Amino acid sequence: MLVNIIIIFEGMMKTKETEVKLLARLNRRREKRQVQTGTIWLKGYEEYKQLAEAFEGKIVKPIHAGKMLGVSRAMVLQLEREGKIRAFRLEFTDEVWNGIPLHLKPLITRSDTYIWIPIEDVEAYAKSKGRKLKDVKGYYLSEFFG
Repeated sequence: MLVNIIIIFEGMMKTKETEVKLLARLNRRREKRQVQTGTIWLKGYEEYKQLAEAFEGKIVKPIHAGKMLGVSRAMVLQLEREGKIRAFRLEFTDEVWNGIPLHLKPLITRSDTYIWIPIEDVEAYAKSKGRKLKDVKGYYLSEFFG
């Protein structure tokens, strides 16, 4: 029997099992054609919030992942294509934009696609290559979950 650990997060109660199920569901959606094996497309803002919560805000943009590894953003996107790191993408359609709370919209630059990379993937890749990561705390998503 699976023991659920209750976590209280921003006034919401959820279980560790819920996080595991979310990540498993997202992982099954990895892109096979367009960007390749490391890409997982998010369906909307609510799914992004769940992702941020599941990783406790420890997700970064490709440029920051590159700075942490001492490589270019292009190299990080290459690692995504090769499936060595996961990249969660959210296409900013009108539907997604309309789902974002009004108080957050001034903080968000609307672009075609947002990309987030889990810190744990960056750390795993660095370890596999014998690299030391540069300071990572300044690059975290921090508490901007919505």
